[in-house]
Amino acid sequence: MARNTTFASGKRVLHASFMPAADPAAPAMMVCHGDNECLADWAPLQAMLAAAGVASYVFDYSGYGRSTGRPSVRHLREDALAAYQRFIEATPAAQRRVVLGHSLGSGILLDVARRFDPQPDGYVIAAGFSSARQAAVQTGRVPAWAAWLLPDPWNNAARASQLARPLLVVHSRDDAVIAPRHAEHLARAARQLHALVMLEAMPHNAAIVPDHIAAFWSPILRFVHAQDRDETQAEAKGIGESGDAIGARTDARQRTAKK
Repeated sequence: MARNTTFASGKRVLHASFMPAADPAAPAMMVCHGDNECLADWAPLQAMLAAAGVASYVFDYSGYGRSTGRPSVRHLREDALAAYQRFIEATPAAQRRVVLGHSLGSGILLDVARRFDPQPDGYVIAAGFSSARQAAVQTGRVPAWAAWLLPDPWNNAARASQLARPLLVVHSRDDAVIAPRHAEHLARAARQLHALVMLEAMPHNAAIVPDHIAAFWSPILRFVHAQDRDETQAEAKGIGESGDAIGARTDARQRTAKK
């Protein structure tokens, strides 16, 4: 049964949902969700995770759901740091902790990842972008010629290059919101890439769409349940591409384009 809670982030009050697993020592995951999403959207997913033996903690940012305040970059940064501390407190016996950023949440998560204490055992970026600036251009919100004028508070590729823990990147080749090249760029930049998993025929929000949940979450669940570095590396070989493979494939594309 999910436990609905509140916690303070600055002067704001945020709402969260913690769904424990049957075993207190089970692995646990904190989720930074996407834009236009709230706790209710993730409730079915939290039930699925609990059934799969994973505790989960999802929270609404300032101005989302019933959380108070407004979602500025500074507030979102404070929100994620405060939520992580509550996540740690809620899962004292967890044998493994993983944090996931979905879509917009990828930027919010990676913005503060190096400040998490203790560090999680792994990171997952699902349907994320390589940088907020490039996403704004790709989605047509800003013309390419004006991109340099924009601040880039969420440069995910740069921050992924600084992560000291394994990073799993999951994306759909048919994502019509954030192009697949963002995932490839992010994976190439990652300091500790676990794997890049490119899925077929799924929408941008496949992570929370009932018809796609099972397939989308399969590689994530394997990653969450991995017990040690050797097992994590073995899983990576089976579910995705390494950084070397991504780089080689990209180089081949560039050589083909030049011809």
